[in-house]
Amino acid sequence: MNIQSQCQCGETKINVSGKPVIRAYCHCQNCQAFNQGPFADVTVFYADDVVMPSKEQVEYKTYSSSSVAVPRGKCSQCGKPAIEKMKVPGLPAMVLIPSSNFADQSFLPEPVCHMFYHRRVADINDKLPKYSSFLSSQLGFTRRFLSALIKHKR
Repeated sequence: MNIQSQCQCGETKINVSGKPVIRAYCHCQNCQAFNQGPFADVTVFYADDVVMPSKEQVEYKTYSSSSVAVPRGKCSQCGKPAIEKMKVPGLPAMVLIPSSNFADQSFLPEPVCHMFYHRRVADINDKLPKYSSFLSSQLGFTRRFLSALIKHKR
């Protein structure tokens, strides 16, 4: 599998060689700020399956000082979200890519949940689980994420 994502202007292209692990919606304030929208729709991949863009193409900023701080990268040209890096102790390094950055979305999995729903800007009317509070969001997503890692074939 070889897939390409790109930012809104097309300047920052990211090649992905593996299947996505999981997809979710996040309503946390960091995701709202980074995405300049009410929530993030992100697809998660193993970092080893992603060819990272050059340092000139992406400007990274960390929006949180927590132990799981996520460096989030925007295209240097258009300033739109391009990629996020996630490293949780004990788990493989992962990369999050805005789902909308894929022209062909037929290979993307369906989202599994809403996280940090208590921070939502508007109600979402779907049947997905909606986790509120930090602990509930972390536990709910982590359970789904670990299940996806176990099922994911590399």
